[in-house]
Amino acid sequence: MSKFTEDVWQALQLSNELNIARRYDCVTIGYTTAHKHAISYADRHATTYRYVDGARRQKEFRTPSAKSAVEERRQCIELAQKWASERFGVEEWVPTGFANSWMPKDVKERMTADLKAWRKEQREAAALDAEES
Repeated sequence: MSKFTEDVWQALQLSNELNIARRYDCVTIGYTTAHKHAISYADRHATTYRYVDGARRQKEFRTPSAKSAVEERRQCIELAQKWASERFGVEEWVPTGFANSWMPKDVKERMTADLKAWRKEQREAAALDAEES
């Protein structure tokens, strides 16, 4: 894990795009090659995630006509981003900080602000502990 993902887990209890979608009430996108049921088969697809009244909603996007895995990945992600942008008014997508996942830029800014506030609290607490010792 990176310092960012470790801090996000400690501060906000977020470990993937699903947690982000739930906590910040936004749509997120994840990309995977894993097949749900057949372990040895690939199933390249992008999925949008959002929560409505506590229930997860998701939509998968596939592009079987792609000539390569890289092109297929890019096309799946672009389809998911286009659909979610049109449906939920997302203007810009940015990486979440976790592998193969994206979130709206404004939500990433909120998440980063929350993380900065937590880091500041940690530094202040460490400074107080150092003074008391």
